[in-house]
Amino acid sequence: AGFIAAAILVTVVLVTFRRGHPVQALRAMVALLITAAILWCMMSLSSVKFQFHQYAAIAWAQVGRHALAQSEIALAERYSDRVDPAELSKFKLVTAKVHHSLGELDEALMDLRFVLSINPKNEAAHNSLGVVLSKQGRIDEAIGHFNEVLRVKPDDITALYNCGSTLMQVNRSGEATAYFQQVLALQPAHTNAHNMLGTILARQGRLNEAVKCFEKALEIAPDNVPARDNIRQTKRLLERAESSEYLVPSTE
Repeated sequence: AGFIAAAILVTVVLVTFRRGHPVQALRAMVALLITAAILWCMMSLSSVKFQFHQYAAIAWAQVGRHALAQSEIALAERYSDRVDPAELSKFKLVTAKVHHSLGELDEALMDLRFVLSINPKNEAAHNSLGVVLSKQGRIDEAIGHFNEVLRVKPDDITALYNCGSTLMQVNRSGEATAYFQQVLALQPAHTNAHNMLGTILARQGRLNEAVKCFEKALEIAPDNVPARDNIRQTKRLLERAESSEYLVPSTE
């Protein structure tokens, strides 16, 4: 409505000036400037409110308070129609993370696709979209998004790790191993990659090698719960295997 009013005022200024009424034209010009100032203030205020709620949502999301983050997202979205698309795409990355954490995968997909519509090369959006798709069982689509990142940045550790994790979901352990090995070649202290490799080795029955991987993961991060649980279970399997070697076979 404000923009329509401004357009009408511009028309009035032009018409009155052409008809030789400079005083009326001047008054209309003043009214136009006032309208423009009011519109600018309204837009600036909306931008400030959007940014306030955006940063509040980010802060809550970072500490895991996703319900509170969701409330701030709802408030921010009231002012999102007047926000620059590039700024809005940053916000959508945050909303996607919150939706993902709450299990709202379809909503997360919508947000991430919006980001990619603004910037098709956004690495964070491709990685996040791949993770969401993998949770929906859409493995090939997920791998496609990770590969979009790797095509531009072959040493992207997040995309490499995500590829390996996604392939493990469908028991493509050989391919997954190659990705985890690439991750460790780039970042030897990647705890989760050590843990994932250990998991693959344990599934293959290579228990001693698996234990070494879990031990390495715990050496880097002693509080890593999955690695701690995995090494405990794998050692139990080793103990059973070793004890069975000494069992005397029954005779009739």
